[in-house]
Amino acid sequence: MLVFGTADFADIVTNLIENSLKSEIAAYVLDDNYIEENSLKYNNKPIVRTSDVYRLYPPNEYDITIGFIGTKMFKVRAEKLQLFKNLGYDLPNLIHQTSVISTYQMGYGNIILENCVISYGTNFGNGNIMWPNSSINHHNIVGNYNNISPSVSTSGGVIIGNNCFLGNNSTYKNKVIVADYSFIGAGSYISKNTDKFGVYVPQRTVKLEGKTSFDFK
Repeated sequence: MLVFGTADFADIVTNLIENSLKSEIAAYVLDDNYIEENSLKYNNKPIVRTSDVYRLYPPNEYDITIGFIGTKMFKVRAEKLQLFKNLGYDLPNLIHQTSVISTYQMGYGNIILENCVISYGTNFGNGNIMWPNSSINHHNIVGNYNNISPSVSTSGGVIIGNNCFLGNNSTYKNKVIVADYSFIGAGSYISKNTDKFGVYVPQRTVKLEGKTSFDFK
């Protein structure tokens, strides 16, 4: 297995591959302009340039996963995933052994971390990241390249588009549609369809002035 990336999320993916899936990482991959000559190893594995990976680690012998989250609402992540797909690499779904998956259909290149649930009747696309303790309920449709943060919870029949950010502990009413590139802040309750490129946040937590924690029994 190859991992594209060498930052925090690459370490999380490494832990998933080695400790949950009991597989082995052969090398890490970086774009040529990100490699420094004095830094050619990561986690005691070689770092290979994108321009060299096809020659040194051919797709008929190695799979690859995208070990970074990416900017611009995950467009960069999508571009890298498609690049390696076009080169002929398989991008397997990496699913932690504690997660429960009952989908109709799942694409490729998804990373699903600890204690997640994807319930019966759900279609799950490509290149999504699903963080711990999230729950996608029955008969949902999840598109591509979404970041599903810890403890997200959807009701039945929810549709999530592409390139969305679903913040920690956000909750989704049954049958709502989350449009492409929606940004949902932590703790939000989405009861109506969102707009493309829309940003949704809950009311702010405020400090109670004149009170201390000892005022409450």
